[in-house]
Amino acid sequence: MAGLLVSFAWGPAYADTFLGVEVKPTQGTYLVTKDVNVRALPKTASKRLSRLKKGMKVTGAGYPKDAAWLAVRMGDKDLGFVYSPVLVPLIDGALTGELRGKLDAGNNRACRYSIDFEGKSEADGELFEIADYEVAYACLHKGKTIKFIALMFLIEAPFKVSRALVHQLTIDVQGVDEEVDRAFSTNFLINTKKKTLAFDGVSLKKFGKTPALKKKSIDSIQHALKSAVEIAPSAWKESVWESLSINKS
Repeated sequence: MAGLLVSFAWGPAYADTFLGVEVKPTQGTYLVTKDVNVRALPKTASKRLSRLKKGMKVTGAGYPKDAAWLAVRMGDKDLGFVYSPVLVPLIDGALTGELRGKLDAGNNRACRYSIDFEGKSEADGELFEIADYEVAYACLHKGKTIKFIALMFLIEAPFKVSRALVHQLTIDVQGVDEEVDRAFSTNFLINTKKKTLAFDGVSLKKFGKTPALKKKSIDSIQHALKSAVEIAPSAWKESVWESLSINKS
């Protein structure tokens, strides 16, 4: 699989120490959602070492016995302990290389695809970013190969910026509806705690159907991206393929 492996923030099940405190190691980036103090120990009465501002990002180092706190780092520096409810875990959707694969969309419709990372964009009015991708499909339809581009978007913060660890992933295809500027979206949910990708429906119901595979186990962001790209076409009705064959061939 091409590109940098981007694993989720699942920590090992053994103990370590951080500033003299036993912690269960973890990893991953966290978004600070409000100004908060950094403490020497995982308790409010301990010495204040510094202060984090809303919008800053830190790296998780480990959870003490009181899981309401998180040991955090910034770069190579151990900062201290932060009250964890003000931190939201992020996933990094960046890729260093192109992803490629094949899929069967049903009705003797074999496809090849490639996924290219286009960069990140700011979410309007939010503190987090959205990872943007271009997906190039080449699919056999009625004996002819049709090529078309889909745009894929991964919201790096959890759904509704919560600690539920569920992230939205969307694949948009243009030119399916009569309204040229209206995208046909296929939506997925990534659960980093349960390590699953789940189909979550389409934006235009008349063009969609329930795919045979609705949920899949995943082990990395790359795996999630490839799985979504492979499942999405099987959720499209024949009318979608007819539109694509006219507009994209």
